[in-house]
Amino acid sequence: MIFINTKREGEYLHDRLNANGFPCRLISGDVEQKKRLRILEDFKEGKLPILIATDVASRGLHIDGISHVINYDLPQDCEDYVHRIGRTARAGAEGKAISLVDEDGAMYLESIEEYIKDKIRVEWAEDELFANDFIKVAKPKRKSIRKRMVQLEEGGLRFFATPCQKVRRPTRS
Repeated sequence: MIFINTKREGEYLHDRLNANGFPCRLISGDVEQKKRLRILEDFKEGKLPILIATDVASRGLHIDGISHVINYDLPQDCEDYVHRIGRTARAGAEGKAISLVDEDGAMYLESIEEYIKDKIRVEWAEDELFANDFIKVAKPKRKSIRKRMVQLEEGGLRFFATPCQKVRRPTRS
């Protein structure tokens, strides 16, 4: 089971793993319940070897026999970290939790260690561990070719912002 912080990163990871012969599915908070249950059932039955999940989608998951939990992104919330790694080694079973951490994620490592009152063993990945012969996939495109505008109305003012941009100055309507 692989945990990611955002649906968009999950879509990218899903496409990359599938393109390279690692069948997987993604569940996120906006996946229809019927579809989500079908994906979970396939994972529980072993028909689906890899499940990618956001934290929102993973709440309340009770799946026995998960041997590995991988934090593709280190969560920003300490409780989410505990919740994620708790998916493995349930009821006395054995399992491994592995977190991949980049420069941004490393900022959260110390607070997680304080929260769990334990040090997390850190290993640096050597160059030979990095795959160079994989099939590359494009980052997922937004659903609309045009920039999606978020329009908020407050007291006759309209604020326009595109995703990942600062809100522009208000204009009078």
